[in-house]
Amino acid sequence: MIFAPTPEVRDSDGYNCFRLCFAACPEEQVKPISKRFVKGAQAFWRIKDVKEIDKLLEDDEEAVITGMDGDGIGLLTGWC
Repeated sequence: MIFAPTPEVRDSDGYNCFRLCFAACPEEQVKPISKRFVKGAQAFWRIKDVKEIDKLLEDDEEAVITGMDGDGIGLLTGWC
């Protein structure tokens, strides 16, 4: 919602958009990061088993609580 260019877009189909920022990444990492993101997004949308989604949500909740790097701020550091 915060990235919709207008209130009309926000209210109609802004949820269909996703913005990636590579400002903090070295240029040579942009392409590999983009490819990994696409691969992960495609894999996610191919999931058909609800139990698999539930497992992903459990893993995500644990990462938010403990931090991916163990110090509680792992999700703030991005992919780079």
